[in-house]
Amino acid sequence: MTVFRPAITRKLLVSASVSLAILFGQSATAANRQIELVPDDSLFYFGTGKPVPVEHFFAMVPNIFDQKTMTDLIPDIDESESQKKFVKQLGEFFADPAKVTEQWGLGDELQFSAYTVGLMPVFRIAGDAKQFETSILKLEAEHEMKFDKITHKGIDIRIAAPEKKGSTTPKIVAPDPTEITAAEEAVAEAIAKGTSAREQLKTATANLDLAKEAADGSGIAIAANEISDAAKEISATQAAQVDAEKQLAKLQQTKKDAENLVSTGGKEGPGLIIAADGKDLTFAFGHNAYDPELLDQLLGLEKPEKSLAASGKLKRIRKEWNYGEEMVFYIDNQLIVDAMTGGDSLAAKQVAMIASREGKMQADLELLAQEPCRGELRQMAANWPMMVSGNRVFEVADTSMKVDSHFAMLFDHEEWRNTLKLLRGVVPVSQSSSEALMSFGVGVDVDSLPQLSGQLTDLLSQVNYDCEILSPLNEIGETDISAVSMGAMMFSGMARGIKGVSVNLFDVELNAESKQMPVKNADAAIAIAAEDPATLVQTLRMLPQMSMLADLPLDGSAMSLNSLLPIPLPEGVELFAAVKGKNIVIYSGEQAAEFANRVGGNGQEAFVVSTFNTAKFIKNMEAISAALPADIKEDEDIASMLSMLNAYPLGNIYYSLDFTDKGIEFESISEFERDKK
Repeated sequence: MTVFRPAITRKLLVSASVSLAILFGQSATAANRQIELVPDDSLFYFGTGKPVPVEHFFAMVPNIFDQKTMTDLIPDIDESESQKKFVKQLGEFFADPAKVTEQWGLGDELQFSAYTVGLMPVFRIAGDAKQFETSILKLEAEHEMKFDKITHKGIDIRIAAPEKKGSTTPKIVAPDPTEITAAEEAVAEAIAKGTSAREQLKTATANLDLAKEAADGSGIAIAANEISDAAKEISATQAAQVDAEKQLAKLQQTKKDAENLVSTGGKEGPGLIIAADGKDLTFAFGHNAYDPELLDQLLGLEKPEKSLAASGKLKRIRKEWNYGEEMVFYIDNQLIVDAMTGGDSLAAKQVAMIASREGKMQADLELLAQEPCRGELRQMAANWPMMVSGNRVFEVADTSMKVDSHFAMLFDHEEWRNTLKLLRGVVPVSQSSSEALMSFGVGVDVDSLPQLSGQLTDLLSQVNYDCEILSPLNEIGETDISAVSMGAMMFSGMARGIKGVSVNLFDVELNAESKQMPVKNADAAIAIAAEDPATLVQTLRMLPQMSMLADLPLDGSAMSLNSLLPIPLPEGVELFAAVKGKNIVIYSGEQAAEFANRVGGNGQEAFVVSTFNTAKFIKNMEAISAALPADIKEDEDIASMLSMLNAYPLGNIYYSLDFTDKGIEFESISEFERDKK
């Protein structure tokens, strides 16, 4: 299906750099005052009700984006000179975010809201209009470019529109008044015919009842024919009425567009809208950036019939997910699908209007708005109604930062939810004081795998879409997973009782001079969570690959594996195995031994749990780099990578992914420290 995609030019990209420089870092916030201007039917929202201190937050962002790195990451903007200037602006922002935001009139705390008015995206940020004006004038001068400037209800507006090369903006011709009159008469005629047909149906139905009472066979047949004819007429008049109403709406919209075109001096077309009033700076994209009515909505001059503040939607999200005031985000999939399948929302009307200018897109959208596509797409959206995200903790100080971020993809399909939950098991984790350099754990209840494969087979067999656009998904339902099911049954038999596994690396020492044995020493542990470790050991004894664990004691004492391994270990490295609580742990090294002694019970119920210690990682990388040969260390890419390590804040990052009663949830907890500036 064709997607509306306005032309991107140098002028648009350069002007967009204004908002990019402000947005980079994604730590922004939104004031409660602003959500009064956000429609309740916004397709998405990103913002907060509590300002974020610029200096504290951006000081925690690693300063790894040097000139060369950013030049490689950012694509060419038509000419190299523009790219250099753009890279320079981003570099200045990262070097001193507080200074740059101050220059643009944003102050030392950020407050913003990103949302949509219908289909059109809007970014609103609190700031000083005069200071912003000074900076944007400087931007125009530096790039030797000018925005298209208009004044709307006392507000000066800049519009960055796609450049037209080799053609002129098409003019809109207002329809002749007689065309609109004829369309109105066609609607009225269709309504009148429909009313008449319904009266005929009512009369025929009454005649049928009388004929039945009189047992008049001939009368029954005549009345039945009259009912059939009336029903056909009703159906035909309804279709005619829909067509007539569409034609009338199209003519009325064309008339309105033509009138707007006159009021804007003949200007029309899509573009980036940049405006500033006394409270906010606004960046928005409009399918017709000169439309007075659309400008009223995008600039907040016309408040929505029902705002996000009035609906309490954000409050409910924060309460349900225990989010703080700093940040909240959502995408409403149901509103998006409604807009694409002929709904009544402003977004749906804008989609239809944009599509009317492109024949292929209009045909595709008409297909989506009809059954079976309309119903099947809306059912999919009902199953995946929304994505939400926010911060449960956001603590930033001069020397530290702790951020607990959460994301959830809501899944309102009980059978699928329960099936996915069969995947989750127990990740063996530890409360050890020795943090792992990195760890990765997967919780999988092996005993549930046969049931999982069976339920997956049943659910996949139900996938059957009649909508042409969704028909490729039917191949999923035709997938033969019998081999997977058989494998799951065999694996569950060999590894009965396993609930999960984790790999934990505490320290590693490399031998840079050895090509055969690059690892000189490793402090690491592999832990296997089990419902009954004794039963698991009995099972492992029957597997030739695990014969080394045949005599593993069950009393918690460690057994050396060095002499049992088929390959030698590096000198000085000793590998142990032990049953610890409800876990079997294979480990080597002091910190791994401490982990083994503390891991205890099953651990954390989840699907995936991972940690990463940046302090230990950087320390190890520095040790490795010191041992590298001089010619390797002098390599430009290696040297650049090693120098970037010094920019990272020191601390821990924790990740978890899980299947819950609400859907799929992801959580990230970061705790960092830095030197006070």
